[in-house]
Amino acid sequence: MDLEGVRKALRREPFRPFVICLADGRRLPVARPDSVAVGKCRAFVIGPDDSTSVIEPQMVVSLDFDGERPAQMNQSDKSGTEGNRTTIEQVKQLYNAAPFRPFIIHLADGRQIPVKHREFIALSPSGRTITVYQADDTSNIIDLLLVTDLKVKNAAPPRHPPIP
Repeated sequence: MDLEGVRKALRREPFRPFVICLADGRRLPVARPDSVAVGKCRAFVIGPDDSTSVIEPQMVVSLDFDGERPAQMNQSDKSGTEGNRTTIEQVKQLYNAAPFRPFIIHLADGRQIPVKHREFIALSPSGRTITVYQADDTSNIIDLLLVTDLKVKNAAPPRHPPIP
């Protein structure tokens, strides 16, 4: 695979942040066009923590634009804004589910934030952000524009007594 898809994403007008999805499972967020340098044989990506990742063409699997389904590198560039975006309504559905089922919030930078119980999540009045608390009293303030997916954790299979 070549790096042409990354070049196209960097040239988009207006520029939209995206994530480079790699074959090894890493996700490299690109917040600004000047944080990536694409050469003929490799690209250099400067991360939010100022770390530098060197990627070669065969490492790139897809690009993820703001929660849209990942665009495969061999497909044409999608410049529309359509796509599945997580909304406050989807979070509210999971929050209000009876019975409540724990779920995981997937973010554009690859992080996964577990929500263990409805008492561990707070919704902002504007609907733009949510705060998720953990059992150790740490918390994450999450901008819903950075949420790529919500996944309900698999419930444990019901335990049945052994059949004699």
